[in-house]
Amino acid sequence: MILPEEQPSLVPVTVIASKPLRARYHTYVMYADFGGGLRYSLGRGANELRLPPGSYDLQLYSQLGCLRTGKARLSVAIGNEPRTVYYATPRVPLGRGAAGLVPQRRPIKVVVVSFVTGAAMIPLALLVDLMLSR
Repeated sequence: MILPEEQPSLVPVTVIASKPLRARYHTYVMYADFGGGLRYSLGRGANELRLPPGSYDLQLYSQLGCLRTGKARLSVAIGNEPRTVYYATPRVPLGRGAAGLVPQRRPIKVVVVSFVTGAAMIPLALLVDLMLSR
């Protein structure tokens, strides 16, 4: 039996999560996995957790069914003072998330670059095909 004075004190940890991803009629569930069985479901905004002091390899992600997306990793050292962690989901389901000890922006650059590149390549391919067929 562990006496109360022998138990490690729990430290307040706040995970501030951005707006969750949405599929047509469903919202992805956000999770914070600190390892060692310490996995928490997150809601939008401030999520108050209590953890024992230590070093954690925090994995944050969004999940709908068996699809995990918006993955972000962060090494967090929790001492005796309260700690705040920020998680930003991606704007599209297949993007990566962002995590840090300062507020994060929702990642979108990869998606925009992909769409712009794809949109530019189609007319270029048609033009090359037209020129080669003459």
